[in-house]
Amino acid sequence: MNIQAKYNVQRWDTFRYLILDRFGGMYADADYECLEPFDDLLGGKTCCFSAEPKEHVQIFSRYLICNNALMACTPSHPFMKQIIETVFDRTVSKLEYPNKMVEVLNTTGPLMISSLYQKLEEKGGIDIIPEELVSPFTKSDVKIYMSGNASDEFKQHLEQKLSKARAVHYFFGTWLRTSN
Repeated sequence: MNIQAKYNVQRWDTFRYLILDRFGGMYADADYECLEPFDDLLGGKTCCFSAEPKEHVQIFSRYLICNNALMACTPSHPFMKQIIETVFDRTVSKLEYPNKMVEVLNTTGPLMISSLYQKLEEKGGIDIIPEELVSPFTKSDVKIYMSGNASDEFKQHLEQKLSKARAVHYFFGTWLRTSN
């Protein structure tokens, strides 16, 4: 198999899928912070993806976006195999995209996974962890807070969002800031 990847992040995404397919386990990006154990959340499940915040979903006119920044599966899970097949599909890699972000999201990232998930007739065995548990903040929330200009009211709003969270994705998007 040979991946047609223009960007390093596409290779990194592919490695995540290949490792999870072979060994199983849990993957989390470096910009994820775990607040509580996941044992009871993942117990008995064979394939899990984190849901993106609703605000992100609306940007792409979807009903759901499955993030690849936090995912878990058993070895050789059929859905992970489908993801890998799609990543290596040369027809997908030859499509034209307007920019790096859109290309990555659609070829190896969350929009690709979400499209595959939405096309499944039988979604059993694939669990989507609700956003309030794993992605309580939006990218915009994080940006405002990190700027140091967040009001006390805004900070209180974030604390409220954090009340149910098991983990937080900070959406740093360092892959967008690199040339390749």
